[in-house]
Amino acid sequence: MLANGAFPNEFSPEELDKIADEALDMYYRHCSTLVNLESLARWGAMCANDGINPTTGERIIKQQTVKHVVTVTATTGM
Repeated sequence: MLANGAFPNEFSPEELDKIADEALDMYYRHCSTLVNLESLARWGAMCANDGINPTTGERIIKQQTVKHVVTVTATTGM
């Protein structure tokens, strides 16, 4: 966010760091409220099944997208 100029330049570098940290903290809090063990397991099963929901058989995500998601997930230690 900082490297791409997402925040106004009127703040000092220290203030910008604090603003960015607060924005990320809020983002992570919102994300974590939407995920529970069951939804995380379903997501993993869907990724392992090339983007198809193993329960319904419905394609949720394109195969190419799953390939990118799995690559990023594996390389970032998630």
